[in-house]
Amino acid sequence: MATMELDQTSRSTSIIAGTDGTFKTTVTSGLWIDDDHVYAPKRDGNGLHAFVTGKAYFADLIQKMENASSEICIAGWQINWDALLAPGKRLYDVLLQAARKKGMKIYVMPWDDTRPIRTYDVQTIRVLKTINGEPGVAPDTVTAITSPSFNLTNKAYFSHHQKTILIDRRYAYVGGIDVAYGRYDDERFTLKCDEDGREVMNRYNPCIPPLLAVSFSEMVEPKGLMQRHRPSSPGLAMPRLPSSPSMKPPSLPPEVFVTNDWDKLKRGKWQAPYQEAEVMDLMTNGAAIDSAAPFTLDPSRQARMPWQDMHVRMEGPSVADILSNFVDRWHASGGPRLPSPPPAQQFAAAGSAMVQVLRSAPAGLRKKENRRDGKSAAVCEDHIKQAMCKLIEKADHFIYIENQFFGGKMGKPVHDEPGGHGKGSSQALSPAAKFINAQKHGLTDSARLILRQKDHNDAATLYDPPTNPICEALIRRITRAILNAEPQPFHVYITLPVHPEGDFFTTASVAVQIYWTMQTISFGTNSLLNGIRRALRARQLRDQGDKNYKRIFADTNQDMHKELEHIPMEACFDYVTLLNLRNWAKLGERYVTEQVYVHTKLMIVDDRYALFGSANINDRSLNGEGDSEIALLVADQKNSTADLCGDGVQRPVRDFARKLRMDIWRKLFGIGLKPSAVGGVKPADQLLSAIDKPACPASWRAIQKQAEENAAAYEAVFDYIPRSWQYFASGSKTTSSVIPNWDPKKTPPFKETEDKDVKGYPATSLPFEMSFWTSLRHSANAKSELQKVKGFISALPIHWSEGEKNNFPYPTSLVASKDKASDRIDSAYSTDTNQRDLKESDA
Repeated sequence: MATMELDQTSRSTSIIAGTDGTFKTTVTSGLWIDDDHVYAPKRDGNGLHAFVTGKAYFADLIQKMENASSEICIAGWQINWDALLAPGKRLYDVLLQAARKKGMKIYVMPWDDTRPIRTYDVQTIRVLKTINGEPGVAPDTVTAITSPSFNLTNKAYFSHHQKTILIDRRYAYVGGIDVAYGRYDDERFTLKCDEDGREVMNRYNPCIPPLLAVSFSEMVEPKGLMQRHRPSSPGLAMPRLPSSPSMKPPSLPPEVFVTNDWDKLKRGKWQAPYQEAEVMDLMTNGAAIDSAAPFTLDPSRQARMPWQDMHVRMEGPSVADILSNFVDRWHASGGPRLPSPPPAQQFAAAGSAMVQVLRSAPAGLRKKENRRDGKSAAVCEDHIKQAMCKLIEKADHFIYIENQFFGGKMGKPVHDEPGGHGKGSSQALSPAAKFINAQKHGLTDSARLILRQKDHNDAATLYDPPTNPICEALIRRITRAILNAEPQPFHVYITLPVHPEGDFFTTASVAVQIYWTMQTISFGTNSLLNGIRRALRARQLRDQGDKNYKRIFADTNQDMHKELEHIPMEACFDYVTLLNLRNWAKLGERYVTEQVYVHTKLMIVDDRYALFGSANINDRSLNGEGDSEIALLVADQKNSTADLCGDGVQRPVRDFARKLRMDIWRKLFGIGLKPSAVGGVKPADQLLSAIDKPACPASWRAIQKQAEENAAAYEAVFDYIPRSWQYFASGSKTTSSVIPNWDPKKTPPFKETEDKDVKGYPATSLPFEMSFWTSLRHSANAKSELQKVKGFISALPIHWSEGEKNNFPYPTSLVASKDKASDRIDSAYSTDTNQRDLKESDA
């Protein structure tokens, strides 16, 4: 039986006032992590500059790299040599310029990805190492290695997920932005995929199939750079042969036989995409064929997926800890010895921020690092999780969370038990899930067996729900506000992606992540919303004189459906606001929409404290024995006051956290946006007051109202986007399937599953079908509806997939965090089971 403790006390912030009673400063209490295994202590005197767009971050990074005098260190989950950093500038171009400085050393360390997850790590290393042979560059200026997972168990499931860059051992960049495809973005979140010179994989949208074929003359194949002889003329180049025997040379463009990869690299061309053994050919109704032709998004009809994230540049003593983390991991990964980092005391103060560098690190990594301080390396580090829980407990007025994932302990999952007698892994799935499983990237029985063979978990717990305590901690804090009738308001804002990267219509590993996210938010017996409903019901019973009101909390694994019928889901919105992000555009005659992908890993509390870095809210990022992560816990010593609650009372805030949140909210609300030639959202100027007063009830109600209006407009125009409600058959209102346009009465036109009695089919075409792209897929009232949209916020559909059993049998430790590459798992195993390992994609 799982229970929830109600009598936890809150650590508080002490306010120091002058003799005249005016506010002077605040003192943190219990904020910092101080156990024996923490990677670094809190350090004072740090200067921080936050970037809330990839464009601003990369502009600063270019300037610092090009002006570097001695050393550049880059670590990332994904590092792409041709990532777009500015129009006409690739990472390669920036590092080449830096490498020509006398005495310069450049160290690059991407995660050593494991098939079928592929991040172009080897290709990046091949290309960047060629800088050593360039005129004016000393030999061995660039050293690049991959960094493998060091987990002691389930190594194939996990990754290095940290995203850090160091310049001259003075500047450290930390946050959620990899130097990778798709990250270059600004406050406009444009859907125009070829804007700013985006080409090939920088036209990023893993949720839809790319339709525009790209000539090989535009592609760089890094294998071609391994030749020591560089032809001076394209005519001297060796031909690039087709990758498949079934593709005959005459079917390829003639330039493929005359163009040299060296020349293409120098002319600013781009990485050639991986050529899979199987490529989805839309023109043959999804048949698997051999193809050697690379594809990219078609700007005439396809939208890129915009990117929401943040990163920080830091100077000061805590740079020593970021540097130590890089050097430790570099040596653990077998890199040549680097100079030892100087002690933090040798770093001059550069600002007013108190910073603690925190990590998630498996015991195997700690052992490999051979920590210099002599502390035991027998246990993992889970201090980012600890910090999140402390911040939630400390919160007085509001919490703002922006994260790529939201999965955690939520009692037991709740769903209907579907009928039918299917075979294999799809036996108990919902009809919509069976449809997904019948597509190209369904979870086959053979793939499931291979996954199980690679898992070291106890079979009894293999498919258990997530266990990290973040959702539970939020429920506990909100419950305190409800039952204690706190005099000031308390509210939690959470901004999440609409869905994980990938095509959830055809990809089981994406659909199962949606399942666990929705169980954590809405449906689980102690989901975030059901946990709040428990507290509201308990208060209701207490106010009615029921002395046994605490029975509501006795067993959080018990389905309290009957009790909670008294509390509608919407009653929770006095305590929590749930947001997605979305934009729209008009490409020719076609109206299109796409989610703004939330990749941030950020928590801000009371505009006083900020925690950010690479860690998602899921087990693999937080529980220690998963992905390696890094984060900064920040409390700025520059203080001021603000009317947070809208009641005229000035409350203490800290400059860094408050400015960061306000900058992000201005961006998400579209403040200052100028009209675009392709359409898109208008500014939500009426929310300016909400930016200043985040804990004011009028603020969250205004934000929720605009988000709901935006969602209604999008749903009226695009029938295939996620929603809470759908109208089919008699026109009655029912909760939406995971496939939003799923018609439960429609008979499949052909056999989609092994269950002959399964009913239901998408009412209209979906993005993986060619018919979707050859006809317009918006309603007739698109123009009038989309003109109503203000800001990028959209209400998260809390009833989406309600009742559906969509828990495809992936090990929970694996799907607690997946990304775009996850859609290749099953086809990869079915074609090359002896060669491939399983590893996560970006989080």
